[in-house]
Amino acid sequence: MLAKYGKRIVIGLDARDGYVAVNGWLEASEARVEVLASEMKQAGCETFIFTDIHKDGMMEGPNVEANQELAEKSRANIITSGGVSSNEDIYRLLELRKYGVTGAIIGKALYTDVIDLSSLLQEVERRCSQND
Repeated sequence: MLAKYGKRIVIGLDARDGYVAVNGWLEASEARVEVLASEMKQAGCETFIFTDIHKDGMMEGPNVEANQELAEKSRANIITSGGVSSNEDIYRLLELRKYGVTGAIIGKALYTDVIDLSSLLQEVERRCSQND
């Protein structure tokens, strides 16, 4: 599929303590998340959605360090998933653009009205235009 569709495919990587989680997050595999991402990058995948399952739904902020490390080691685009709980979390992730963290999924913080998406997007656009 990667050979045929390449850039159109985004692979989800769910991890617990650096290892790919499987079977509905019930088990950790023996595969390190950065190793699997690097292998899939070599096969043609350019973008991954990375979820640190310890952070997902906890409203405690994303695992910034793990996202940076995955982006650096895989040399792929990383979309952060899990833990975003404030505008400041997004601003911290913006600092990782230079490593390859290119997006974020915001879930619980949106449907609990903790984040106002409209004002957040305006501020993100402002910050990005200043830095480009």
